Amino acid sequence: MTASPDSAKILTNLRVNDLSRGGNGVARDERRVIFIPLTMKDDVVTARIISEDKRFATAEVVEITTPSPDRVTPPCTVFGKCGGCTWQHVPYDQQWKTKRDGVAHALSRASISLDGIPLQEFSAEHPWNYRNRIQLRARPGALGYYARGSKDLVGVERCEIARPELNAVLPELRAEAEKMLGEKFKSGDPDAEVKVEIDVLPDGTVQKSWNARHAALGFRQVNDEQNEKLRGYIRERLTDGAHVLDLFGGSGNFTYDDADRYAYVECVDIGSPDGEIEGQPENYRFFQTDVARWLDRRAKDAERGYFNAKGPVEVIIDPPREGLGDVTNKIVGALESLDARKVIAVGCDADAWARDISRLIKAGWILSEVAVFDLFPQTPHIESVAVLVWEQSTSLFSP
Repeated sequence: MTASPDSAKILTNLRVNDLSRGGNGVARDERRVIFIPLTMKDDVVTARIISEDKRFATAEVVEITTPSPDRVTPPCTVFGKCGGCTWQHVPYDQQWKTKRDGVAHALSRASISLDGIPLQEFSAEHPWNYRNRIQLRARPGALGYYARGSKDLVGVERCEIARPELNAVLPELRAEAEKMLGEKFKSGDPDAEVKVEIDVLPDGTVQKSWNARHAALGFRQVNDEQNEKLRGYIRERLTDGAHVLDLFGGSGNFTYDDADRYAYVECVDIGSPDGEIEGQPENYRFFQTDVARWLDRRAKDAERGYFNAKGPVEVIIDPPREGLGDVTNKIVGALESLDARKVIAVGCDADAWARDISRLIKAGWILSEVAVFDLFPQTPHIESVAVLVWEQSTSLFSP
């Protein structure tokens, strides 16, 4: 899509007919679909085209002439300017329906039918003040987030999706930031900027890290309550006594605390701990390495008779947002060599996740169950899970 040749092109009385799973309102004129951020179904707007091609265009709101009767007032004073939330104007039940239907649509586009397959829903009980971690930037006079579509800074007094413990320390952070910025100016840095990452631990302790790499405090899901539902769902679908391969497993979110349920767990990720950590169970091993290469080596060990599974091999796959991509065939082939019986595939991008599921099905895996989890209210993001069993083991491992 290219920039509009007429950047001042204005469309009036444009009715928004739908809310896309990508987050934008969807309208139509006589020849194309128009995506309009920060709108919702039944809004009537005046909008300016900012990019277009023959079939699609993107526009920005000039004026909401007639708001949807379902539109709600965002509690955040900088909503629409801040680059974070995109759906605070949408009632939560409509947010959830759009997300859930979006996952079903992604599966349909990948030619996967849900006929007869359970779809379990785990919407958020608390769609506000849920984030246990935020990253803020500071410049003279402002502490906040980058603006939508730019590196301009939008100052915030509080964040409506952050946990109360995090909002409580913002005044302290502003004072610290001003001191750091003052020192940078004295040293001759006219464009000084600092960043801080803060998170709240399960015991309520707040940690902070200034000017460090992303996730310097460690990675975990940002929504503790919903993450517990996700962990519980996966736990219930893994077999007691299984040999679990937790692929792209990070620090073991899905398996570490339940290691005593399994015969053995191998957690593999480029971001996993390097070596053992304090208190690590004897039947649990971390591998800080590339998943596809590690799995390929394991598969070759199995083909030579060197891999001795401690129980039925069951696999969790939780790849980055883009999915398995180019390594899909290598991973699918390795699962067969390792005689894996069950795969639990987790994804945060519905289209990439659905493509991975489709490739597993084509390789002989049977889709038995799907679940969707809302870890990110006020945004279009959703976490999806599929349970697949090997075609010859369906009777043994059906949930």
